[in-house]
Amino acid sequence: MFFSVQELTHLLARPFGGRLSDRKGYLPVVSCGMLLAAFSLGLLPLANTPSFLLLLALSFGLAQALIFPATLALFAQQMDVRHTGAGAGLIGAFKNFGKIAGPILGGWLIFWQDYSWMLWSMAALLAVWGCGLLLRAFNKKSLIHQSEYGEAISVHT
Repeated sequence: MFFSVQELTHLLARPFGGRLSDRKGYLPVVSCGMLLAAFSLGLLPLANTPSFLLLLALSFGLAQALIFPATLALFAQQMDVRHTGAGAGLIGAFKNFGKIAGPILGGWLIFWQDYSWMLWSMAALLAVWGCGLLLRAFNKKSLIHQSEYGEAISVHT
């Protein structure tokens, strides 16, 4: 049930995450999604009722919906049009690498520590990376770049 709620939320909220990233910028939306994911994962070991678990599934699905469309748009913005296929392949390779490395690292953490430590470690990593991206999004150089080139181009006229 947890994964169904998480993926349904991700599916339904993904267009919202993409539109928000078009309006507010890709890095701020990705970093907010990472921070929400960190918050959700950090609370997961403390979930002692089905309703609390489903609430965390909703928040983690929303976090995914913020992260993935903005990440794809950010990659697409940085890719040369002549290399779109190679760029899409690289994005897919990174995603699949995470699917392989995640269970291996998670299993290693569970072997050495309690299950909750694995979730807290992942939450800490997401929080650190999310804060780093948020700082990167609002540093002086990024703001100058945005003032020169503007925000993301609107697809709605």
